[in-house]
Amino acid sequence: MGFFDKLFRRKKVMQEKKIFLEREDSQLSQIATTEKQRGMVIVNHLSVDDAVAERLLERVIAFDVETTGLSAKSNRIIEIGAVLFENGEESKRYSTLVDAGVNVPPTVTAINHITNEMLLKAPREKFVYPEFLAFLGDALEGKTMLCAHNARFDMDFLSETLMRLGYDATISCVDTLALSRKMLKLRSNKLNTVAQYFGIENEQAHHAVADAEVCGKILQELLKLKKEQQKQYMQYLEESSLDEEEMETCAYIQKIIADHEGDLEFLGFSKNKKGYIDVIFISSVFKIKFMKKRKYILAEKRFFQNSDLEIEPCSKTEGTEAYVRVFFQNPFQLENVAESIWHIYKEHYDKEMYSLAMGYLTREDAVCIIKSLHTLSVYDVAKLLQRASEREEERLWKEKETERIAAEQQKEREKKAEEKKKAKEEKKAKEEKKAEEKKNVSAGRKSLGRPVLQMTDDLVIVARYESIAEAIRETGINSKSIRDAAKGVQKHAGGYVWKYEDEQQL
Repeated sequence: MGFFDKLFRRKKVMQEKKIFLEREDSQLSQIATTEKQRGMVIVNHLSVDDAVAERLLERVIAFDVETTGLSAKSNRIIEIGAVLFENGEESKRYSTLVDAGVNVPPTVTAINHITNEMLLKAPREKFVYPEFLAFLGDALEGKTMLCAHNARFDMDFLSETLMRLGYDATISCVDTLALSRKMLKLRSNKLNTVAQYFGIENEQAHHAVADAEVCGKILQELLKLKKEQQKQYMQYLEESSLDEEEMETCAYIQKIIADHEGDLEFLGFSKNKKGYIDVIFISSVFKIKFMKKRKYILAEKRFFQNSDLEIEPCSKTEGTEAYVRVFFQNPFQLENVAESIWHIYKEHYDKEMYSLAMGYLTREDAVCIIKSLHTLSVYDVAKLLQRASEREEERLWKEKETERIAAEQQKEREKKAEEKKKAKEEKKAKEEKKAEEKKNVSAGRKSLGRPVLQMTDDLVIVARYESIAEAIRETGINSKSIRDAAKGVQKHAGGYVWKYEDEQQL
């Protein structure tokens, strides 16, 4: 190192020492003059529900600061960047370095590349913050929301600075770091990592306004993703919706658990594509199946050894031999297996709580799971069970009414059958009587036939017949010949003279 290099280096060190001392004196003087006029700033850190998401899509200010350290109490903001987004697009921005009257440590300069020399040319706090607050506008009243990546850090510095300078404000903000952790499940959720995930470039990392812009763009992408997830979730809820009878059964199961003072925090219900209803505490406890005429619980057989309800083996697609179907007709019949249901739930609950305690599962994960399920409040349970009771009473009344109507119909059928039988017998009697009368008439007619005489040519009677029919039977002579001979058409029939007896007597 040459003489002039040593000289310039010594001069630079002396300048930095002078700047540091000047900033220390200025900081002490500033703190002394502003402590007595400290303001009040309230910061509301909001979770992004549907209502908040709609407001953020309309208007939001993305915000970022560079500071001299990590403590909002002892360090200062040395750069502010803010970008206003309206309807998802950048509307305007604010960016400035801030001379806060303090020294910038070399370790900070190495990160954000802000030097003490740069801050000598920057405006002082008393000039910066009136301009910045004008940019924020109604955000100071909590109307327009702010967003930041790791918002608690940025908002701690902003609120502390405003209070130190004597300003009052109520600010609402959201954290894109927390939101990305919740929605993306990346290994790292640093600003630039999340930006890369969405294909957003940040050419000036650790430059406040550039980071604010990237933060705002990340928020827009997260909101779009949330909207799509909400759409998919609503579709899922529609497809997995439970009808009233299914909800009544779920309500009775929840009542059984509540009666045993069980924990209901992460209890919910879900219906899968195959129509099985899952009773869930973080994960599936057991399943319920509603068929057209029958309902059953699908669970391990060991819990139902002494059940009063009908039990049969499950199908091969439902599980192993260790699982059975436990049939029930209405929710109230589950009281017969209440202890079994409670023991299944308690054993499952203990396993899941162990997973939470060991860190295999986080409470945040459990909260996410419960948000995707159908859950029931105490009021819901009471209302559903009241409806189930009314439904059961209605079913019993209909059953009795059906039995009454069936009995009446059976009685009516028996009456009609008896009447039909009687009518048939009467008809048969009439037909028999008519046949008898016809027979009698026929017999009468036969008895009224004209006797005929068989004679020789000398009119000597050979034989007498009651009728021509009898003569035919006895003699075998043609009936026409006998009649013609009797009428005098011809003289003989079979070699004999024939005369009707009544005519012969004349």
